[in-house]
Amino acid sequence: MKVLLINPPRMDAHRMAKKVHPPLNLLYLATALKNEGHDVDVMDANAADMTPEQVVDAAAASAPGLIGYPLFSDILHQTTLLIRATRRRLPETPIVLGGIHVTADPRDNAERIPEADFFISGYAEQSLAMLVRALETGAGLDAVPSLTHRTPEGIRTNPDNPAKMDINAIPIPDRSLVREYYDRHEYYQVLNARPFDTIVTGRGCPFTCSFCYNAVRPRTMTRSPDSVMDEIVYLYGRGVRFLDVDDDHFTFDRPRAMEIFKRLEREKMDLSLFIKARPNNVDDELIRAAARAGVKIISYGIESGSQRLLDAMRKETNVEDNARVIAASQAAGLQVHTGYLIGYPGETPETIEETIRFARATKPDAVSLQILKPYLGTEVYEQAKADGTLVGSWDPDVPDWPWVRLPWTESRDDLVKWGRVFYRKTYLRTRYAIAFPARIIKNANMRMFQFAMQSLDDILRPAPKSAQNRAAP
Repeated sequence: MKVLLINPPRMDAHRMAKKVHPPLNLLYLATALKNEGHDVDVMDANAADMTPEQVVDAAAASAPGLIGYPLFSDILHQTTLLIRATRRRLPETPIVLGGIHVTADPRDNAERIPEADFFISGYAEQSLAMLVRALETGAGLDAVPSLTHRTPEGIRTNPDNPAKMDINAIPIPDRSLVREYYDRHEYYQVLNARPFDTIVTGRGCPFTCSFCYNAVRPRTMTRSPDSVMDEIVYLYGRGVRFLDVDDDHFTFDRPRAMEIFKRLEREKMDLSLFIKARPNNVDDELIRAAARAGVKIISYGIESGSQRLLDAMRKETNVEDNARVIAASQAAGLQVHTGYLIGYPGETPETIEETIRFARATKPDAVSLQILKPYLGTEVYEQAKADGTLVGSWDPDVPDWPWVRLPWTESRDDLVKWGRVFYRKTYLRTRYAIAFPARIIKNANMRMFQFAMQSLDDILRPAPKSAQNRAAP
């Protein structure tokens, strides 16, 4: 059976994203299918910036026996429209959906998106291969683990596979399936201008932050240092010189991380790495080991400068240690990116000011800010739904994301305006006015220049006087 896996477009065609990564989620699935003898294609409509019409035309020309889409909360509405257009054009071709949004509530998605036939939750390499085999042979679907499907009796969700998946037995993704996008240089990370790729060395996160989709169905798996190094050496041999490690939390297994750092240092490759970590899961020894191994950028999810909010989020971090880890990382020669979140229940203009003061005081090399998206199934979503502060829902027919109403907000725009205040107070300073142009020129990074200009245009839009007056000085 021919299977077509489609990475849906994620961004406005007129805007530049911070990064466009190879769709490793689909490449893992496609590789598993290919190794079982199936004919499989991967269409990266995001990298190619395809319109929905172009996606549907290309899908029809491919004439697959099964079409698969990942379902991401942030682009739920756009993807659902694409699924419906696909169904209209190919009414007899079954469609399967997967991804974190499906995993959060497969039955809810099956009810809301009747145009799709199958929904697979969790890690889907085994389930998708079994589904394809069942469709080819006409076998029953009840044996396919983690599959939600329609029966004459109604929607049925099969049990998960009780056997633990061996992540080290999963083949390295076959990147030749998206060779055309590599050849056109459509994959990038704006912080870097070197030959680029990405890798996943572990899945999931053991922590249970109340706003995070990882806590919906916690299950963590890490690849062995041998497996990780095999892929890194392979990518290096293909010319990769900047590697974005796409794990949510690379260092949670500290001995494994230290062993990988040791091996990278020993290999002496001209390779720069970007990793993500939690401040409460690193120390000075690990930071120095990361620097010696070639890590150039480390990203920390700080979330807030308010200890009260960190505790409410169950971050298991504290403000003082967060500041210390940022300073220690920069002292070791690493560039530090810090991520922040506003709009969590209990947030006030005063706690946003605390976060702005923290970001200004710690002087990270780059920052990003998100307004809380109460993801389906998370604790903050369920609580807001229960207490009546959830505004909107994850309805695929509604283009707007839900948000949590706070006592002092009239609309989500109040948080958007505070976001602009955050960026202006953080970035419009001499330190960044000098550092960013210097980095752009040093690395001849035109994408970073374009993204910086786009971001500057966003943050220079005036915030309301009420927000300006209450912002940190």
